[in-house]
Amino acid sequence: MAGLTLITDAADGVVGDVKITNGDLSLTDDNDSVALQISQKLKFFFAEWFLDKRQGIPYFERILAKNAEPEYIDATLKDVVLSADYVTRITQWAITVDTDTRELNLEFRADTTFGQISFSDSLGLS
Repeated sequence: MAGLTLITDAADGVVGDVKITNGDLSLTDDNDSVALQISQKLKFFFAEWFLDKRQGIPYFERILAKNAEPEYIDATLKDVVLSADYVTRITQWAITVDTDTRELNLEFRADTTFGQISFSDSLGLS
């Protein structure tokens, strides 16, 4: 279902489910909106939403913490990616975690109903 969000990626001309091309607006249900939704979900930190402090990913509590469990990190973030609309499966996956700087680098490829997407992002304090 198409809808509008407040997340933007100006470099790609995507604002939620609206794409801006040469000044023209159009709804998008393609890999641009899938990648944007994944990015939005991955940047939703635990207790960030004032209406429900139980929501979000526990980056500082469990993922970027000292002695973090790699299996937990892997499973948690894969669940987030797979929960995005139109994602059917993950085909490649690589995570690098630096608990000293509290930064996580994530790269993956996923199949969607629109084709394949490549995703790369850094999450954490920086």
